[in-house]
Amino acid sequence: STSKCPPAHAPSLKILSTYILLLFHPSSSTHYNLRRTLLLTSPPSVLKGELYLTSLILIRSGKSSPTWSYRKDVLNLLLNHPSTPVVSHPSILSTELNFVTRIIKYYPKNYYAFNHRRYVLLRSPSLLELDLEVTLEELKMNNSDNSRVAHIDWLLDNVKGEVDLEG
Repeated sequence: STSKCPPAHAPSLKILSTYILLLFHPSSSTHYNLRRTLLLTSPPSVLKGELYLTSLILIRSGKSSPTWSYRKDVLNLLLNHPSTPVVSHPSILSTELNFVTRIIKYYPKNYYAFNHRRYVLLRSPSLLELDLEVTLEELKMNNSDNSRVAHIDWLLDNVKGEVDLEG
């Protein structure tokens, strides 16, 4: 009897099993660590798939620290991948900022999401001033959000231009 080898593009059993396990138990650092080691040589398409996986998880569990940490690592791999053109970075970062904003709306007072938002903004300084204006408006609707206040404080330290705080 001849054994058949899976095609080279077929996902490994480790990838499939950790995918399923993380969907049900997103706080498992062990599974993320295994996926990290498998991603080091992955093409951008696989990295984008990992961003999609973390999106699914964060929509259900927006305050999962291991998921945010893993997403940051995946985003970093994608942005630094030799096959990812630098001209696509603003688009990737803008999409990421929109996603984080959506998660913060679902899960306000979310330290992990705001921390990730700062990570994205540091890589896209042109969005800092706009983010400050948006975050100040959001604070008016939820003024008891300490994570948002800390984020505004961070933004004020990092925005170089003049911002109208009266408006």
